[in-house]
Amino acid sequence: MFPGIPSWPFTPKPSNHTMQPLEQTDAPAPETATPYDRVPYKSFPFRQSHPERLATIAKLYGIESPSIASCRVLEIGCASGGNLLPMADRFRNSEFVGIDLSNAQISAGQKIAKEANLSNARLVHCDVRSIPSDLKDFDYIIAHGVFSWIPNDAQTALLETCGQLLTPLGIGYISYNTFPGWRMRGMIRDIMSYHTRKPGKPEDQVRKARALLNFLAESVPVDGNPYGMLLNTELEQLQDKEDYYLIHEHLEEVNEPIYFSEFAERIEKAGLQYLGEADFSVMAIENFSPSVASMLNNLSENIVEKEQYMDFVRNRMFRQTLVCRDSVSIDRGLSPARLRELHICSNTKPAEPIRSLSDNSPATFESGASVTKTTDPIVKAALAHLGTIWPNYISFGRLVAIARSLIAEQASIVDTTGSSSEADRLGKSLLRCYATGHVELSIEPAQYSPTPPEQPRATDLARTMAGQIGFVTNLRHETVNLSDIEKRLLLKLDGTITVEHLVTEVCELMDQGLLIAHQNGEPVTDADICRAIADEVVRDSLSKFSKMALLIES
Repeated sequence: MFPGIPSWPFTPKPSNHTMQPLEQTDAPAPETATPYDRVPYKSFPFRQSHPERLATIAKLYGIESPSIASCRVLEIGCASGGNLLPMADRFRNSEFVGIDLSNAQISAGQKIAKEANLSNARLVHCDVRSIPSDLKDFDYIIAHGVFSWIPNDAQTALLETCGQLLTPLGIGYISYNTFPGWRMRGMIRDIMSYHTRKPGKPEDQVRKARALLNFLAESVPVDGNPYGMLLNTELEQLQDKEDYYLIHEHLEEVNEPIYFSEFAERIEKAGLQYLGEADFSVMAIENFSPSVASMLNNLSENIVEKEQYMDFVRNRMFRQTLVCRDSVSIDRGLSPARLRELHICSNTKPAEPIRSLSDNSPATFESGASVTKTTDPIVKAALAHLGTIWPNYISFGRLVAIARSLIAEQASIVDTTGSSSEADRLGKSLLRCYATGHVELSIEPAQYSPTPPEQPRATDLARTMAGQIGFVTNLRHETVNLSDIEKRLLLKLDGTITVEHLVTEVCELMDQGLLIAHQNGEPVTDADICRAIADEVVRDSLSKFSKMALLIES
């Protein structure tokens, strides 16, 4: 996510103590242990399931969902809290409840929550079919990676929980495997399941499954052979996956994909309706060619049919669906006016130097795989500015004002409550950019420091994670991997220590032999040079922490 981080000129002294990852446990499993107790599923943040994303999508469709600054959130299948706890850390005035059938993972998550002082987070060991009666009235309900992997009666209980516990304008998020795409992947799962049908240790089952896939990929011709191409594609997809993923995604007893239209029927029975997808871009029919888009519109009488036909065209295998109560009115006519209450950010960059912002000369902008071409001065100026402030967000009204001043090369005043042709054009363009993944929208974005303050501060949870596991979650709800030196520094960032103090502490660690400074491949012992290196590394690290959205805005 954040490339270009150089190797550090410090070597940590080897330690006899190795901190175990949060999701692992050496405790003996009880007789009633679940597969997730025996082989825990590593718990990560899923940005697409964050209430910030859910509320933003709801806003685009005219739903005033509850404020995420003071809401109640339930996560079904929370594992050890890798997704839920960062939300609780950011929104201290909201309440977060997670449930999971794995007692080992709940216990691990409770430990982290306690150490990070997350009094607003509660993790409960229970089955979705028997949720405690005191758990009710949630504004956002999240179930990521659960629905397809539980029995039919538990699926029904999950949907009924959403239907019964969501507040009137609440939003639910449910991810699941879908047909037709999973039919081909399901064939690979069937092959591995047959080969590992006899009971055995999880690590032995994974080894056998991988060995069989390798054998088939080497034995079945690829050229002109769809089956061989499928095997090789799946092998490539699984090669970099860790064992826990293979066990729970492909070798688990239950993994039942479903057609989207069938899912829509099931949520209807639970008093729910389809709102949209957490990934807004997959809903945009404009992302198809004009002829395909026209045919999809002609084939479909309603939104459910349109989404199902799009799944057929894409051969889709996974969905991240948003639901709401069936009594909620949804306005699917996307209006640029709704952007007035949203914030925008983008890592967009001009493909080549912009000739002029003020005329109609063409300009091309790139953001990841998304490419946007425009001749409109207001759009060119807005995208150019967004790229300079990444990863920070800006309100739509401020963006309009800045874009106008860039075009005019002077200050301007904009009425953010009114409408103008320029603002409308920019709004329509930004909605299109959102549909292609070129920009991000948020109803309440995180506030992180654009530059390191003199007394930098990271969140309590980030510092707790830095001391215990190999990654942290940033304020954008993304996973960030840190070097050993970066973890040491992040641990210190409680908002009370100055940059100079951090440099002094690094020097003290070098004096103790816990860190060794290197320059040009050679160890450095001169105190002045060591301090200069420490100063450079600390300031570079803090700058990177800002770009990684790890520092709280002071």
